[in-house]
Amino acid sequence: MADNVYTAYLAQVGLPVDNIIATTEERAVVATNLPAFLQTLFPEEKRDARYLSKFVGATAVGLFDAALNYVWNEVVLHLNSIWSSLVLGGLQARLRCHGSVVALH
Repeated sequence: MADNVYTAYLAQVGLPVDNIIATTEERAVVATNLPAFLQTLFPEEKRDARYLSKFVGATAVGLFDAALNYVWNEVVLHLNSIWSSLVLGGLQARLRCHGSVVALH
């Protein structure tokens, strides 16, 4: 129903409607597999995963290309966090080796 309203609106304003929304079957595949994936995440990972929430919304609507952007954003944030931890951890270890202890925040 919502797909029809959305595509009807797109058509009304003169925008393309073909291959914009994923099929119900394609969305069902994501909906079926998503819970198993989410169970692999730690609660603190899920708590801060705002782009993952946006991914879920985009896939529910059927906007898979937008959903991919949200997943990519989540990955980049996670990698930045890991990189920052590694860099700061390495810097703190180097400072300790030189006899100084410095708290970095």
